[in-house]
Amino acid sequence: MHQQITMDFSRKWTIEAMARLINFSPSYLYTVYKQIFGVSPLSYIITLRIERAKMILIESKNAHK
Repeated sequence: MHQQITMDFSRKWTIEAMARLINFSPSYLYTVYKQIFGVSPLSYIITLRIERAKMILIESKNAHK
């Protein structure tokens, strides 16, 4: 599931949708994910989106030089 989120981070993920993928309850998924990765699943997605936005801005800035 972590890899699927990483590959498709632009999708409108919810904790419920993620939990359904692996047959976990949303609360159990949240707990386990945070224990393993140190952040909640939704925080991880937000981080991926921010990093991607930074890359786009840098590429855009470099293209206009």
